[in-house]
Amino acid sequence: MAKSRRGNGEGTIYKQPDGRWRAVVSLPNGKRKYLSGKTREDTGHKLTALLKQLQDGVMATDGRLTVKVFADDWLEGVRNNLRPKTAESYEWAVEKHILPRIGRLKLGNVGPQHLEAMYRDMKSGGKAPQTIRNVHRVAGTIFAKALRMGFITRNPVPLADTPKVPRKEKAVFDREDLQSFLKTASDHRLGALFTLAATCGARSGELLGLRWADVDFTKNEIHIRVSLHLTSRGFDLAEPKTKGSQRKLALSRVAIQALKRHRVRQNEAALRLGTAWTNNWDLVFTNEVGNPLDRKNVLRRDLRPLLAEAGLPPVTFHDLRHIAASWALDQGVPLTVVSRALGHTDLTTTARVYMHQIKGAEEKVAAAFDSLAV
Repeated sequence: MAKSRRGNGEGTIYKQPDGRWRAVVSLPNGKRKYLSGKTREDTGHKLTALLKQLQDGVMATDGRLTVKVFADDWLEGVRNNLRPKTAESYEWAVEKHILPRIGRLKLGNVGPQHLEAMYRDMKSGGKAPQTIRNVHRVAGTIFAKALRMGFITRNPVPLADTPKVPRKEKAVFDREDLQSFLKTASDHRLGALFTLAATCGARSGELLGLRWADVDFTKNEIHIRVSLHLTSRGFDLAEPKTKGSQRKLALSRVAIQALKRHRVRQNEAALRLGTAWTNNWDLVFTNEVGNPLDRKNVLRRDLRPLLAEAGLPPVTFHDLRHIAASWALDQGVPLTVVSRALGHTDLTTTARVYMHQIKGAEEKVAAAFDSLAV
């Protein structure tokens, strides 16, 4: 009788010549496990139980596997499914920190004490708590995969303590600060970039990857479709962070005016430079000859001097995104609308960061019940 095949890794059930039923499962270590039963139903129950054991990590199938062997294989498997910048950060965490410290250990022998020793070593080497937390998250993903595949019986990463990341106060501009910033930016070559960053809440990579085809002057809006990333292999345009990040953003009059001025300046530069102009991606924001912008260079060479000229404290690109969200909430824009503008997939992310900044929120809750007074 023909074998009853399932998906890869789900096992195969077939009837033997003697009338008994048999199931075979390919284990994560490459070996096979055979099960037998008098009926197909009985054999199917045994197969289901075995697959659950593998899923739950009860069966550690190869005690000789090292962290390096598994982590290298894991990295190779996920690299092509990640955005270039994310893949590069994973590679950095694995190759610079995880493998040098625990790569030689057998996968099943790693305990929370080994991870905590790695974190202490990183801290003594001057690594920031947030950097250590990032490595911790990558290690957690690796060991979670090993658990699902049955190579280990528990994931040690959640059991390890990590350094606390100090809460950093977010930069906030009041009305006068924001007006001063926008006025100073209006005469800057990249003034439109900074104006959009401080008024629409888009991420820096989303704005640096904005193309003129994504700008609709008729409807006064932009469409976030791609994001610009700088990796070791050069600049790359990739899809934004999440599905929710692909979105439409309405622009204020000040942003539209800044964009129109910027387009005139860019067209003049392109005509002046002729063949030296190299804006192959039709980017809205480029350097002086049409090439993509490096966010770090823009921060150092353009944004910080502009802030100093406006008499404002130094802030980052991400701070401008926060300033835009905080100002919108302060003006009464609903949290759900701000969340969509920011491109957050989950409203709880927006609420966790910004809820405390909604002016008079507690008073509004109390006022909602005033009508019940007798």
